[in-house]
Amino acid sequence: MAFAVFAPIATAAPYPNCTTAKNDGMCNIPSSSEYYQAKLDRDGDGIGCEC
Repeated sequence: MAFAVFAPIATAAPYPNCTTAKNDGMCNIPSSSEYYQAKLDRDGDGIGCEC
């Protein structure tokens, strides 16, 4: 039996804003993620685009 793995279609990182990230299914982006940017983290807690 073979399984196919499909990666989600994503906008090029980094996201210009949280609206774009959330429309792409991304939220609660940790500071360790390649998608994280300080401008996406309004409260400075290390989590960008909080849901």
